[in-house]
Amino acid sequence: MSGAGKKIGAAIGAVLIGLVITGVRWYLNRDETAEAKAGDCIALEAAVKEGETSDASGAKVVDCNSAEAKYNVIGRVDNKTEAEFNADNEAKICTEAGFTETESWIWSGKPGGKGYILCLTERK
Repeated sequence: MSGAGKKIGAAIGAVLIGLVITGVRWYLNRDETAEAKAGDCIALEAAVKEGETSDASGAKVVDCNSAEAKYNVIGRVDNKTEAEFNADNEAKICTEAGFTETESWIWSGKPGGKGYILCLTERK
């Protein structure tokens, strides 16, 4: 094989490795609730007590018949910042959007940017 072939092969290999790394990063950092909508069910490892907040980074959409399903999504409010979410300790964002039965709510988005709030009720 000539020297030129080796350089091209190395360049193609580097590009393929870069694509694999990018795919793995995307998979590990994907938002498991990005497509959540009313009627979906959410699994969340952290139990949240009234008046408290908790990290919801492990939240994910699951089958509503699953033992993991802890919350029902009753609504979604888009284009809200994390600061707006943190300032809302009474679920006013959800209730003012018409989701008056909200018991818990989670925010997802990029820090410093806008995201969405899922308005939830606990599954009983």
